[in-house]
Amino acid sequence: MMSSTFQGAYKEIVDGLMASCTQRSKKALTQIHKKFLLKGLTKEGKDRKRRIVERLFYQREKTDVYLTFYQETLPMFKSFVLVFQKSEPMVHTLHDELVELAETFLACFVKRKKVKSLKSSELKKLNLQDPENLRSVEEIYVGTRTQEYLSKMETKLAPMMDALASLPIALPGAETTGVTFPQQFRRQALEAYQAAGQMMLDKFPISNSLLRRLSALDPRALGNDNACKALQRLKGYFPTVLEKSDHGAYDAECSKINVTNDLPSVGDSFRLDHWWNEVIRKGQFPQLCKVVKAALSIFTGPKVESSFSAMNDIVDKKSNRLNVETYQAYQEVRYRLKAKKMTALQLYHREDKLHTPVNRSECFYLQTSYGRYSRKLQKRQEKKAERSAKELGITASTTAKPKQKKVSIHDVAKQVKRKIQKHASSKPPQKRQRKK
Repeated sequence: MMSSTFQGAYKEIVDGLMASCTQRSKKALTQIHKKFLLKGLTKEGKDRKRRIVERLFYQREKTDVYLTFYQETLPMFKSFVLVFQKSEPMVHTLHDELVELAETFLACFVKRKKVKSLKSSELKKLNLQDPENLRSVEEIYVGTRTQEYLSKMETKLAPMMDALASLPIALPGAETTGVTFPQQFRRQALEAYQAAGQMMLDKFPISNSLLRRLSALDPRALGNDNACKALQRLKGYFPTVLEKSDHGAYDAECSKINVTNDLPSVGDSFRLDHWWNEVIRKGQFPQLCKVVKAALSIFTGPKVESSFSAMNDIVDKKSNRLNVETYQAYQEVRYRLKAKKMTALQLYHREDKLHTPVNRSECFYLQTSYGRYSRKLQKRQEKKAERSAKELGITASTTAKPKQKKVSIHDVAKQVKRKIQKHASSKPPQKRQRKK
């Protein structure tokens, strides 16, 4: 049971809730109340009940403030996540998106002049604990709606909060008396900003020179000296793509592509790999295109996550012991069908099942797949036996009994058919005797 002090604090709120209920609901609530009166709660149950009551009644406004703060600050990460959920290569925008997200987030609690004056490589060294770099607690960004909630609590709900503060309920996170919840919330928000910003600066590769120079692959960046220098320095990150004798030709092509006018047009919604594919087809920049192909192979899409999703479709309780090679075969078939944008029925559809020719190579691989898999298992077992013999210091016998050649059921059926035909052709036809 709740003490009389708590009952007086919550009586007005409970009466308001009960007034909006129907007679049937009031009757059901009364029965539930009687049931809980008869039930003896343990210490853990009483603590759980107290926490629920505090969140629903005493801290309801505080819960609204926290949730609204999350709703208004988290969307700044949404655009960054959506960019790299695309299936097309976005490596040319990775550095710019990282820097933009870091600057946007830091501007919520760091002085804007400080953020603008620093280069992307200098952001990593920014001290987020220095008060000279931070905005005041009252000026940090918390969102428009959150600010409205806090102002409302400071003005209209101040007398009620003072009355409730005298109750024997500890304010969560309040270290000293006399600190109002809006002040406490802003301090917590600043601490959260500092921790998240420091982790962002530590984890984000915003000072990575490769990502910075990959931005030069964007055709909209071509036509200036910085893009030319970035492209020329890009070859050093892919040393196995070009021979040293081709470096001079590569630098010349980087200069040429920044001044030529015979390039594919760039629309509002273009794909980087499609645009460079048109450049590759023309064959004007063979050395440059080699490096571009290597750069575009850098992975930025969600294919890894989709692979795990596909694994959930294949691996279940009944098929949880699949071999890695079997799962890989499943994945290759799925990716090939997805690349062709066809289902299995569409790919292997035959208009006339009797007369439409089949794919002989696929039939061959289907018929011989088990034999190839058996030989692979046999070789694996032999290697395992050799390793075990080496460990034990025993010479493994390499002579094995010759296996009899397996005959397929089709060959057996053909042999039986030939014997029947031969036997039928060797016998002379017998005349039927009439029955008397």
